[in-house]
Amino acid sequence: MSIIPLKIYFLDMRPHQIRPGAHGDCSLIAFPTGETMLVDSSLPEYAGHITAWLRSLGVEKIDWFWASHYHIDHVGSIAQIAREIPVLHYLGPQFDRTFDEGYQQHIRAVGCTERRMRAGDTMDVGDVHIEVLFPFPDMQDECNDALIRSMYEKPLTAWPDMTPEALSFQKENFCTLRGEMGNIFSNVFRLTYGSFSMLFTGDMHMETEQFLLDHYSPEKLHATVTKIPHHYVQTSGMPAYIRTVRPRMSIALGDGRWAPWEKKALEEVGALDLVTGVDGEITLATDGHTLTAAWGKEKSVSRRFDL
Repeated sequence: MSIIPLKIYFLDMRPHQIRPGAHGDCSLIAFPTGETMLVDSSLPEYAGHITAWLRSLGVEKIDWFWASHYHIDHVGSIAQIAREIPVLHYLGPQFDRTFDEGYQQHIRAVGCTERRMRAGDTMDVGDVHIEVLFPFPDMQDECNDALIRSMYEKPLTAWPDMTPEALSFQKENFCTLRGEMGNIFSNVFRLTYGSFSMLFTGDMHMETEQFLLDHYSPEKLHATVTKIPHHYVQTSGMPAYIRTVRPRMSIALGDGRWAPWEKKALEEVGALDLVTGVDGEITLATDGHTLTAAWGKEKSVSRRFDL
């Protein structure tokens, strides 16, 4: 008897870009049970393209929409999509008062139930298991600059293996953390299916990577595939974190503006490193024992992994 695979699709916005560099995140998880989860929904201008894409994949309803965080390039299209394709449940992180009013208005516009996801929360869809790793419950009730700064228990210069470029970027941008709070407190969750695992990381920054290293075992952070946070820009990719995750493959949604230290760390662990804005739409299919990745024009390039 054939096993229905778990499939994960990563949409390439590049062919539809109206503004250079405007892309955002949008991924679809198609569970072996037939249920679906849309993870983020990119910018409002892509709603029509995403709806057509979902229909081309045979999606008649979205069982769960998971907003990694409440930024327009991650939630911008979902209200418009919901007018065409029913959305049953809305998942997302807890937000402080700064974000909550707008978030609640967004939930009402989509018109479905919602659940705030915190570290320790789990859900099972058939044999697929999902566990939320971040943020912790006590972090989310009052997110503020002091709390973010408390994540810097180690001075930047003490972070292992940090490159001068990464340190310089973080120091220059530390004063703007308030504006990056939504990114830093993105939901991070780990999906497992048999021997396959994947980390979904939203737009988390190095602060979050360090927190994960400090609070989880290497076994918990290891993943067959990891999503590169924040569109491969210079806010993540600590080499110590990459070596702990030890991915066989990494996927970034964006136009390929990668951080050189992150790219080098991925090369050192031997990860197949794909970027939608360079490699096109990417599809993963796994039965829990093997993984097949396909990308490029009409998915003409593929790689198979034994797990």
